Amino acid sequence: MFTHTKDKLKYLKKKALEDLVRFAGGRAHLGKMLGLPTPTINSWLSRGMISKVGADIVASHPTFEKYFPVSRMRPDL
Repeated sequence: MFTHTKDKLKYLKKKALEDLVRFAGGRAHLGKMLGLPTPTINSWLSRGMISKVGADIVASHPTFEKYFPVSRMRPDL
């Protein structure tokens, strides 16, 4: 069972994604760091959440692994 409401989960996922983009220095820079096209990052932002695969990529990147684990990026998983 989840300990958060649906609205709280939505907020947490969006906030974590926004924090990630800010930490990386912007959408384009994040995409370059992860080896992903900028439209992928834009898609995450428009949905308000990162994909499961994206969360795994972020969590395994040496720059982000400490601050953005999968449990932060996708607390619903």
